[in-house]
Amino acid sequence: MKERLLDYLCCPKCKGDLKMEIQETKQEQIKTGKLICSKCQQEYEIRDGIPIMLDKQSRVLLQQSSKPSMQIGLFKQQISKILRKMHSLEPYSINSLYQRVEKFLNYFDYGAKTCDLGCGYRRFDQRIVNLDITLSEYVDIVGDAHILPFADETFDGIICTSVLEHVWNPVKVVNEIYRILKKGGKIYIEVPFLYPYHPVTGTDMDYQRYTEAGLLNLFKDFKPLELGVSGGPNVALIVFLRQYFSELFNFWHNHDAPREIISIITGWILLPLKYLDPLLIKRKSIASIFYFVGEK
Repeated sequence: MKERLLDYLCCPKCKGDLKMEIQETKQEQIKTGKLICSKCQQEYEIRDGIPIMLDKQSRVLLQQSSKPSMQIGLFKQQISKILRKMHSLEPYSINSLYQRVEKFLNYFDYGAKTCDLGCGYRRFDQRIVNLDITLSEYVDIVGDAHILPFADETFDGIICTSVLEHVWNPVKVVNEIYRILKKGGKIYIEVPFLYPYHPVTGTDMDYQRYTEAGLLNLFKDFKPLELGVSGGPNVALIVFLRQYFSELFNFWHNHDAPREIISIITGWILLPLKYLDPLLIKRKSIASIFYFVGEK
């Protein structure tokens, strides 16, 4: 953990200030220790350099989602990492997510504070604070989007893509985003509309989908700057066919790796369909993914 992260953090429970007790450091970074709330005395573990800013209920979720990865050996972990990298190379959407985020970051000065809520297995930029409910090498802070460990008006910009379908109370999460965003700050959101069931690893957390009108209603307290389709009808067709064939030809029902491999191969075979998306970009009734850029 870098000490600069302490400037961002507060107790997620009572929003009190935190003091740090360091147990081990490595290469000028805090490896293990704990953060203690000066107000409610709640303690938060620093594990392998990552502060675990979760209450008891959320810690159960962390254990559930981390359990599958803890059970597999080092070789299987490396295979899983390769599969995730292959997934990240699939250029299904009209412009890649990285291109859209890069465009969003152009709103801000170099020193602006930005956060990626639900970063998963990616890092867009070293300047961005990465938060997720699960542990990975890309995560700076483990936290729950329903009770974020940040003070009011902390960030200039917030990125939240493919997350809101996985949270049990999206309105509460959006209220938290509004709270931690500075006045005049901006958000970049992506949500699925036509997309297969895809729960968080080790859980059943995949709760909802959004139409364009539903997305606008969810972010009604923000001023809309941009609203559109980031994954069109052919992207929807590709992802459903990927899911269909990976289930149809997966004869190893208790193993995820064959399913992932079949899904990736099918995706690349169907890739040319993606280039028809610009012809159908206005057909929002069969879009795969919507995006929203808003301002507080």
